[in-house]
Amino acid sequence: MTASTSLDETSATTASAMQAPPSWLIVLMVVCVLVGIFFRFYAIDRKGFWQDEAWTAAHITGHRIGDAGKHLRHDSAGVSAGQVMKTQHFDSNSSLVRTVRMMIETDPQHTPLFTLIDYGWARCFGDSVASLRFPAAIIGVLAIPFFYWTCLGLFRSHTAAAVGTSLFAVAPFQVLYSQEAREYSLFTLTTLISLVALFAAMREPSRRVRWIVYALTVALGLWTYLLFIFSLPAHAAWVLAQRNGKEPEQRRRTTKQFVIAVSIGIAAYLPWAAIILIRHRAMKETTNWLTEELSIPALALRWVRAFASNFVDFHQRLGSSVGASWERPLIIVVLVAILATTYVLLRGARKRWMILLLVIVPFLAMAGPDLVLGGRRSAQPRYLIVSYLGVSLAVTALLSLGLTSTRRSARAIAAVVLLMLVAAGIASILYSGPRDRWWHKHGGLAMQSIGRAISAAPGKSLVLFDADGANFGNAVALSRYIRDDVRLRLDLAENMSNACRVGLADYDHVFLAELTADRAAAVRATGLTVTELPDADGIAWRVELSASTQSTTQGSP
Repeated sequence: MTASTSLDETSATTASAMQAPPSWLIVLMVVCVLVGIFFRFYAIDRKGFWQDEAWTAAHITGHRIGDAGKHLRHDSAGVSAGQVMKTQHFDSNSSLVRTVRMMIETDPQHTPLFTLIDYGWARCFGDSVASLRFPAAIIGVLAIPFFYWTCLGLFRSHTAAAVGTSLFAVAPFQVLYSQEAREYSLFTLTTLISLVALFAAMREPSRRVRWIVYALTVALGLWTYLLFIFSLPAHAAWVLAQRNGKEPEQRRRTTKQFVIAVSIGIAAYLPWAAIILIRHRAMKETTNWLTEELSIPALALRWVRAFASNFVDFHQRLGSSVGASWERPLIIVVLVAILATTYVLLRGARKRWMILLLVIVPFLAMAGPDLVLGGRRSAQPRYLIVSYLGVSLAVTALLSLGLTSTRRSARAIAAVVLLMLVAAGIASILYSGPRDRWWHKHGGLAMQSIGRAISAAPGKSLVLFDADGANFGNAVALSRYIRDDVRLRLDLAENMSNACRVGLADYDHVFLAELTADRAAAVRATGLTVTELPDADGIAWRVELSASTQSTTQGSP
């Protein structure tokens, strides 16, 4: 029996394929689901609140975060942290209409569905960090059963569904983004819902109501995140694969219904698409950083770590070199599993194209421009959520193929690999769960420790941010972790030394934030003493007058 025919047979609607999975697999799935649910809520407010989440808070409360940025740039006295934090809390002007208006004006590339959900939740339960993240965690839990139904619809096998759900529930990537006050867990959920709706429509293509539901899920996906559109080629591949063996008239009718449903879903998104076109300059301003050059080896390293993070994740920084020796074999196992799955899928099976397109289309859409034009789009794992779902489905296909094999050795190997991947996932979320920083907060990994160091300094303090390299969203995020009376200001790197000297004349303490070691060294070269703050990941520094500078100043008439 070839791999191709085996994969088709495990997907067939036969009595054997729909039998209940082995009892040990059911127990494993239940344990994984319980662990996954727990860790989606565990220490939900512990990891640092960073710039992207600061944008979410500003949108929800109806504030234009750019106004704070203007004051930080142009007010010579700086802005107090307490004043900055007003952009993160509800006030008398906050309203649903104002929330939508702020998104249109400042962040049009993000469609508003998740923000509106978060707005309703925050209105009821407050705008604390935990409260803002809670809807994403609930949505992350809802994604678990929908992944089960996706596997069941795709493979027509309860064994495959149990395998996939076990892996998905404890996937480190999914747990991380279920604790992010952004739309990414909702993106995962709507992608899965649309697949389930498509499978249901294709089982009974003559039932129009099922195509209406599918059209609604396409609209829902697009209103969640524009990159949902990259899942639609995989939908088309599924429809084409299912036409085999049907009468020509029935094939034409099914294809027509699919095209109409997708067209309706896209048409429902057109109002926001028009907003993006009108506000394209605002969109360009907030996404310019994606065009910053990143070497191909650095990109490749991030691809490997990001794809592996669906199964194993012990690294706090995505771009760091491959970590401890005990981590490397796990990453190798994951990559081998992905490559072996790709080999099996390429050998045959009509449904292979759906899984392959889920993986390939979003990845190439991001990686292609990076390789040709330069940039770091594909280095952002949250943009490749559809690809990661495809990888999870592909590994599920391979393992379920082994578990349902007639050969005992194949079943044993598949069971061992499954248990290894599940163990790696659980160990990963146990390791990352209690920590206050992880790679997905790449713009604000050390905000809490930096905030503690700054707040511990007695007297008046000024924090200078590098206006060249920092998104002022990080200044807003830092405001959550420092005293209200600490003042913040953005300055150009070439003016940083002068700003420090002026600040030292008026403040007891001056700190530099979002400043690289090279730029800190440039400040040090002007005669100032610059000391890195503890546990600050090399981006925050304390500035003092050097002894020679102090004596010169004191000796001046």
